[in-house]
Amino acid sequence: MSYTTVTVHVTALLNHLGGTSEHVHDRLLALDCKGRRDDCGACPIAVYLLRSDLNPSQVFVGDSTVTLIFGDPAEPDQRVDVRVPEPVSEFVHRYDSGVYLDLVQVPAVTR
Repeated sequence: MSYTTVTVHVTALLNHLGGTSEHVHDRLLALDCKGRRDDCGACPIAVYLLRSDLNPSQVFVGDSTVTLIFGDPAEPDQRVDVRVPEPVSEFVHRYDSGVYLDLVQVPAVTR
C-alpha cells in the first residue's frame, strides 16, 4: 500500500470512531479496545489500529499524530504519520488524564 493510501485509510478509521471524544470512547468500549494510560504504543487507539486490516507492526499515538510502522522501523519508508481528528485528540488527552477508566486494561492476577 502506498503512503497516501495508508494515510487515507487511517484517517477514515479514526473518523469512524465518532464526532466527539465521548463517541470515540463508546466505540472503543464496544470494540473492547482497552489499553494502558500514558503508553503511546498500547493505548486504546493504538489497540484499535493494531487490530485493523492495515496490519502495522507498531503504532504510536500522540494527541495530534499517530505513527504506524510497517516492517523494519529503522527503514524510513516503513513509517506513516497521520494527523488525528480533533475528537480522537480530545479522547487521548482525556484518557491519559484519568477519564474513561473503563478502557484501562487491568493486568491479570497471577499466583
